[in-house]
Amino acid sequence: MQLTDGSNFGSAVDIAAPGNGIVTTDLKGKYATGIAGMLYSLEPSLKAKLTPAYIKSIIKDTATQGVKDSKGVETLTFGRVNAAAAVKKILGRKKV
Repeated sequence: MQLTDGSNFGSAVDIAAPGNGIVTTDLKGKYATGIAGMLYSLEPSLKAKLTPAYIKSIIKDTATQGVKDSKGVETLTFGRVNAAAAVKKILGRKKV
């Protein structure tokens, strides 16, 4: 994934999500919100432990690293959201 010229850059950015070529005001936040809701719904027995801060840490920790900037250089300090990896992390904690 390459970030567009309008994307945020820098150390304050935690994750990135698709948003290029989509007619909308801001789609990136909706990806993270959708992933958070999905994670919360996966494990009912953990609801007390799945705080907003914990969900955020899961999304950040499972983000795909190595996102390239618009010039193709891997210098950004954050990753791309990875819903599959976040789900695996939640389900991996589940005792069967």
